[in-house]
Amino acid sequence: MRTLFAGVPQIALHTFVDASESSYAAVCYLRYSYGDAVNCTMIASKTRVAPLKLVSIPRLELKAALLGARLAKHIIESHSVHVDKCVYWSDSRTVLAWLRSDHRRYKQFVAFRVSEILEMTDVKEWHWVPTEENVADEATKWNGDPDFCNDSRWFRGPSFLYLSPDKWPLSDELQCIATEELRPQFTCFHHHISEQLQVVPQPLRFSTWNRLLRATARTIYCVRIWLSNIRDNQVVGDGPTTEDFR
Repeated sequence: MRTLFAGVPQIALHTFVDASESSYAAVCYLRYSYGDAVNCTMIASKTRVAPLKLVSIPRLELKAALLGARLAKHIIESHSVHVDKCVYWSDSRTVLAWLRSDHRRYKQFVAFRVSEILEMTDVKEWHWVPTEENVADEATKWNGDPDFCNDSRWFRGPSFLYLSPDKWPLSDELQCIATEELRPQFTCFHHHISEQLQVVPQPLRFSTWNRLLRATARTIYCVRIWLSNIRDNQVVGDGPTTEDFR
């Protein structure tokens, strides 16, 4: 008898996240594939109103990513259906760069949320998606009456999910470190492509490790003073901190 389908059935959970000035949202789809047969359906969604206090769009995008990670975890734990694979989609390159970087370099708002996201998900599961293909956009940016009919992409998922994975959106090269939300002591290590700045001491000029360590910490402290003078005059202390030496 001729086999109609090749391979084995696979169920994947796809989570899309998005944010705007007024709200942030996450929506999850189950994608069933068996050979050439593919079916998608919306399984859950959540939307939150943005805080009354002004919050930057990258921070709201990060809150959306955390909302999506929590929602996907709840779905997996609450259903008896076995999920073979989890995939997360965001159109924020900044959030993806935060997830791929050392979160300890960033301010507490970013560091704590990135840490929680990475406890529930694997960084390899996060992918970039164009804004026009991000279905979570339906819950955050309303330009009129939303299309919530049974055949809308909100319930059926984006069109590319019905294609083979090799035809899904490809992620462009992402920067390793996002410049937003960096702690002051780490800004001196950011190398501008056009200027190739380097402000850390040269190791070969020091005879001992302790002297190099003290000189580097002192350099970071001086850079923090300089940044404080040109930015917001934040208090920087009387000398290098434990974090500078670390």
